[in-house]
Amino acid sequence: MRCMRYSYFAYYTKPKLSKRLEEKGRLAERRAEMALKYTGKKIWRGKTKELYFKDFTLVGRADFVSDNEVIEVKTRLSSAFLVPNMAQLNLYMLMEGKDNGVLLSGDGKFLKLERSEFLIRQSLKYFETLAEHITSFDIPEGDRTFCRNCHFRRFCVD
Repeated sequence: MRCMRYSYFAYYTKPKLSKRLEEKGRLAERRAEMALKYTGKKIWRGKTKELYFKDFTLVGRADFVSDNEVIEVKTRLSSAFLVPNMAQLNLYMLMEGKDNGVLLSGDGKFLKLERSEFLIRQSLKYFETLAEHITSFDIPEGDRTFCRNCHFRRFCVD
């Protein structure tokens, strides 16, 4: 998952992506959609889904879904974000009721995954902890690994 401090601040203030990054993401999705249709697979855009838990609700939408897998598109598959991307995909697989998923980058690289109950449990623990921080107005510790592109890095004065 992301830096918990980022998620905490994003709960209160939605971060705005630059036009350049938004366009990069849309382009990666268009390329992926064309490539997936070329394979002959029947795919469709994911629909927004919600999972309800005791102290929080997860809301998400997979980029694409097929009969047997969930496909999440990233502009590139960066090793720094691989585990958070895998966790995100696993939550989408849970939401869609699928056991298989694919992380697909805009340049055509891909990583096939089977649903991991371990990653799902870790992700849910992350969100439980985040919910505790939000309800107690307690700013969590940050993770410097993700600072470079963070919209909230100016708040991290550790």
